[in-house]
Amino acid sequence: MKKTIFFLTLLLAAQVGLGIALNLNRQQLAVFQPTAPLLSFDENGVDAITITGPKGKKVRLVKKDDKWTLPDTFNAPADQEAVKRLLAGLAAIKKGMPVATSAGAAEHFKVGRENFERHIVLRRKGQPVADFFVGTSPGFRKVHVRLAGSNDILSVKFSTYEAAATADTWLDKNSLHLDEKTIKGITLPGIDLIRKGGNLVLADLAADEEMNKEAVDTLTGQVAKLSIESILGRQNKKEYNQDKPKLTCSVQLDNGSKRIFTFSQPEKKDWFVVKSSDSDLYFKIGGWQVKPLLNARRDHLVTKKKAAEKQKTLKKETDNSDQ
Repeated sequence: MKKTIFFLTLLLAAQVGLGIALNLNRQQLAVFQPTAPLLSFDENGVDAITITGPKGKKVRLVKKDDKWTLPDTFNAPADQEAVKRLLAGLAAIKKGMPVATSAGAAEHFKVGRENFERHIVLRRKGQPVADFFVGTSPGFRKVHVRLAGSNDILSVKFSTYEAAATADTWLDKNSLHLDEKTIKGITLPGIDLIRKGGNLVLADLAADEEMNKEAVDTLTGQVAKLSIESILGRQNKKEYNQDKPKLTCSVQLDNGSKRIFTFSQPEKKDWFVVKSSDSDLYFKIGGWQVKPLLNARRDHLVTKKKAAEKQKTLKKETDNSDQ
């Protein structure tokens, strides 16, 4: 009987001790606030980034002459602000408490050497300054990470989509953009605009016509703000149909240079190929950007003076009647 009581007493003590330990552990986890950075690197010192994703997807970003480029995508310019945001986001990650520490857990959380969502390496002058794996997500804007060479698996604030492993995501989609203020003239089929008195007007504007400034500004913006989807390469492939362009647009700039855009459309595609005279690259561009230029008409840019005056009079009478 005494032995039974003794063992029951030991069991009770063990349960009480375990309960206290678990409670203390919960309290520690509840009050723990990560403050130390997960990665230690100088954002401005990083000059190369490699992001590898599943199924062999990989993108390299390299800083050249203080500009980020995509060396494996025809050395195209990268989106500078997007790269800065990535580096700032990585530098801001705080080191949390490990959720697992065993080598086997890396596979479960998809932060293993061969099984991961992202493998990100930051370099400076060829030397790694940060090397880590991004895996599963335990919640909104949270991911599991593991530093290379460590078994500790941490839950941190970050999103996998912020580190895309495709070149098109990092491409500077605005590389064809022009400053509208520098445009001195635009030539499209049936339309020849020249700058006079600070405004773009038709070169053949008739005496009984006046410009529709809103329509001209819209057309100018459509020409100046062409955004590319991807780079097709330097080779002019037959299927691009550049020898049978759908549209040619010439833009005269205030520095005396001229930019000529040649738009063509591959068979049975809803997108276009655009070639700019100042580049040897061929770009893919959405059809929704080209169609307004294809549909541009001279009569959309002007109104007859009599009709314009009548419209102003009607508006004035309407305004007076409302008072």
